[in-house]
Amino acid sequence: MLAGAWEGKNLCDFAFVIAAVSIGVEAAVFILLCCTCNLCGLGYIIETIFMGFGSMLWLAASLVFTDNVMHANNTIDGDSQFEKWRTAVLGLSWAIFGAFVILFFVYLFKMLAPVCPCLNCCDDDDKNRVHP
Repeated sequence: MLAGAWEGKNLCDFAFVIAAVSIGVEAAVFILLCCTCNLCGLGYIIETIFMGFGSMLWLAASLVFTDNVMHANNTIDGDSQFEKWRTAVLGLSWAIFGAFVILFFVYLFKMLAPVCPCLNCCDDDDKNRVHP
């Protein structure tokens, strides 16, 4: 459905592996943060690192999907049902990339908030914190 092969590899398998790695790493981060009480209050650092990793992972996947889906949609005729599915996978992969980028910046601002007072205006996690 995703235009067959990419350098001899099945793109459907590639999509499943990327999704499985993303879900697996997030589950591991979730368990780590639950078992260590949010890493003693520093869980946003781990989340920032993971969101950066996820952004790079999904950017690479989205670029591969874009190249192959555009090629398949332009060369395969009369395959409108699969064309819609390929386009949906392409759109979802870019949406997931966008979500990871947004969450990366959310956690990055949270990580930098103690250093730069201008970034902690929206941080309501600590009710005792005095805002400037």
